[in-house]
Amino acid sequence: MKRTGRTSVLAAVCALLICLGGCGFLRPASYVSVSPHREDAQQAVEGQAVTVNSYFGLKNAVLSLVQDGEEDGVIRAESYSGNLAVDLSRAVYEVSQNTPLGAYAVTAMTYDYSRIVSYYEIHVSTTFRRTPEELQSIGYAEDQKELLTALTEAMERYDPRLVLWIGDYSAFDPAREVEAICLAHPEFALERPETSMELYPDSGPQRIMELKFTYSHSARELEDYRQALEAQVAKLAELYGNAGDDMTRARRLYERLGRDAVMVSGEDSRSVASSAAGALLEGSATSRGFAQAYRLLLEASGIPCELISGQRSGAAHDWCRLKLDGAWYYADPSQAAGGSRYPGFLMGDLELEMGGYTFQEENRPESVLPYYLRTMQPGS
Repeated sequence: MKRTGRTSVLAAVCALLICLGGCGFLRPASYVSVSPHREDAQQAVEGQAVTVNSYFGLKNAVLSLVQDGEEDGVIRAESYSGNLAVDLSRAVYEVSQNTPLGAYAVTAMTYDYSRIVSYYEIHVSTTFRRTPEELQSIGYAEDQKELLTALTEAMERYDPRLVLWIGDYSAFDPAREVEAICLAHPEFALERPETSMELYPDSGPQRIMELKFTYSHSARELEDYRQALEAQVAKLAELYGNAGDDMTRARRLYERLGRDAVMVSGEDSRSVASSAAGALLEGSATSRGFAQAYRLLLEASGIPCELISGQRSGAAHDWCRLKLDGAWYYADPSQAAGGSRYPGFLMGDLELEMGGYTFQEENRPESVLPYYLRTMQPGS
């Protein structure tokens, strides 16, 4: 496996950090300690060989071979301070087993060395389980905030895979975070993918994280759904949400949403029926699909709206919280399915309780439905 020469986040960040003096993230401080002012840590390239004179330089050189995807690399040890045989065995083990890049990319690493007059020539042979393209595609996230940003962007593109070097790893639940992104982004989250995660190595503050996403639809199909959904939301918001006060527009959109779509049971968030596309494009949706569709329509019409996940009569259920004329109310657009007029529009806290709705939320705003609006509640 040879170096491809392609510019990547991996190489760019490494080069930047090395230029700043000391270890780049490919040479994290927890693995290799390098001071730019110490002679025993300096390395010089002579032809195709890197010259080292200490364990720290030796380990950095071995790690550089992995970074460059070199299957057969040469290192020169000159005026070496230490036991080269012991240090070489240690460096190869540490790099291949305990560094993020080695644990992620290397299957096996062997070496031999011989004395040539005043120096030792070391040959390192590496068997990789990753392609050059895979090595070059590794991204970087300093912390969990940057990790979540990268995860959101990958899901927006419907990528099948995301690999990141995490600078400061903390406990991460991929299924929970993927679900949260799906709830927060109805505009592109049309299916929740099955997600698996591998970490390299198993412990340590710096790791490489590999996330794999399995969708039941192709990326092209999901992108087509997304574009059609965007067009339909814009069309309906223009027709039904562009005139009148907030209450009138919200009611019109509520009625229109239920006119051509039917409610289906279940809350399988991997199904398009559990997305806004189910209600607005496919004609059938779960409560989540109705709630996400109504949320998109209201937001496109300038009306604040949030998704609420909880239970209704003991079963998982989703509905909306919307802000009308400065006050917060609840609406369950799934109750509009089939053209029912006002069964879930509008509700306050009392009406939620009467309708069997429950959910957990700290510091939720109080919602009181005025008397003159109580005809717009479940069972009226």
